[in-house]
Amino acid sequence: MTITYPRALPCGIVTSNFRIAQGVSINRLNSGVSQVRQFAEPRWTAEFTYAGLMRREHQAIEAWIDSLRGGLLDFYAHDPLKPYPVMYPGGVYPAGTVGAANVTSVGVNTIGISGLPATFAIKAGDHVGLVEGARRGLFRILEDLTGSSGTLNIEPRIVGGQFTTGSFAQFSFPVCTMTIDVSTVSASRTAGIPSPISFSAVQKVY
Repeated sequence: MTITYPRALPCGIVTSNFRIAQGVSINRLNSGVSQVRQFAEPRWTAEFTYAGLMRREHQAIEAWIDSLRGGLLDFYAHDPLKPYPVMYPGGVYPAGTVGAANVTSVGVNTIGISGLPATFAIKAGDHVGLVEGARRGLFRILEDLTGSSGTLNIEPRIVGGQFTTGSFAQFSFPVCTMTIDVSTVSASRTAGIPSPISFSAVQKVY
């Protein structure tokens, strides 16, 4: 079977550290002033740990890691411990939606959405994804929003030209494109004992 890229993140993760790296440096002056300078585009970073695995499952994850060729090839990743909005555990949404919305506007730190039920509730800290062609963007929602339409305030910011109103907003398993850091892979195994696998990754910002 032909492998297509970016690959999907395999299931089975039990520990996830999914956070936004802002790419800033701070210079604390003797006068008491703190200067903050941004030197890189904000992006998601992640650390994933799989539960103890026996040989068959363990070697399958190792093979998946090898298929990324040291980071030359990418994968789609979401926060596996936050696959749905907090108000809809298990992805059980109000009648009239499958957890996706139309995009009416795209700003630097805002996404305009429509086409949801009037009772649809989004909470601060939920994740939303933008999908347009092969591109995927993942964002943390900063303020609550309830209703069929409105504006989401989000981080990290949207790089100009990445997404348009031709995209759609995804609330179930929203993903971004990530590159594995193979120097962080830990995959040692003890015979007869379930053994974990862990690795880190960083978002690929186009």
